Amino acid sequence: MSESQEWKKKFEELSALLQEKDQALKEYRQIIEQSNQMIKEVMEKLSVELKMAHQIHRVLLPVDLPVIANCEFSFKFRPAPKGEGKDFYEVLPHLNKKSFSIIMSSCASHALSALLFSARLKMMSRGEEVNQLQPHEFMTRLSEEINMDTSQLSAGGMSISEPLKERVALFYAFIDQKTYQMSYCLVGDIVALVQYAESGEIKAMSASAGSLEKKEIGNLKTDKISLNGKDRLILCSPGVLHCQSPDGGFYSLSALKKTLQNKNLSSVHEVRNKILYDLESFAQGRPSEKDQSVLLMEVKSRILKLATL
Repeated sequence: MSESQEWKKKFEELSALLQEKDQALKEYRQIIEQSNQMIKEVMEKLSVELKMAHQIHRVLLPVDLPVIANCEFSFKFRPAPKGEGKDFYEVLPHLNKKSFSIIMSSCASHALSALLFSARLKMMSRGEEVNQLQPHEFMTRLSEEINMDTSQLSAGGMSISEPLKERVALFYAFIDQKTYQMSYCLVGDIVALVQYAESGEIKAMSASAGSLEKKEIGNLKTDKISLNGKDRLILCSPGVLHCQSPDGGFYSLSALKKTLQNKNLSSVHEVRNKILYDLESFAQGRPSEKDQSVLLMEVKSRILKLATL
């Protein structure tokens, strides 16, 4: 075989190999295009489901809080355009009309928020039985209900991880309207403050656990605070202190306390509006990654507490 024939043969072999590679490349491109189309369809479906989840979440939030004798409430919920932190809050008058509960929660996902809401509904449907629980007992039961619901979903064939490993913040308080003693339990990073009218002191309530995981349930405890006339309870979801400025700085607890100490703000509504205004000014248009919820309560009049003999 001459040298020219050998080169011709090699050229034909290379041409055949290139055609083979070109065909394989076309097939890979088709696979990638099909995969991209599938991803696009999944993302569109998730987007629709996420919008539905946001809408359902907004519907579940109370439009108004109930009227509680001798107490004034002010609240505001700002949803995050994107990101985490599904907030919920509620004020629940008890059937005995002598006490009420306050709940604020913030979850890392809509799934966990839905489980938490479902478990809470189950417990509330039991009426006075729940009202007899101390706040830490209420949270323990709530954790048990969520884990039970998760087990039932898993038994039904749904693959679901332990939800309480996700971030959850929860505040639950029971307020006796006769003595205005507030019993509460706090989990996670909800900001819970009491502002005393007489001294002007602002006291931060401390969390007894970082989550509702089984390993931390034993740390839950109920603490008590006595309220008097003009004292205020301030609750802010984690998204408030997670508010960021354009340079990446975070809104601080000291800035929040400074607003609360502003003597020109005479009502809880004015305080709430000022907090929200400060958050907007601090963020300078930067969208929040988490929901922002603010709930304030003021005891209206002086409470006369008679000594028991």
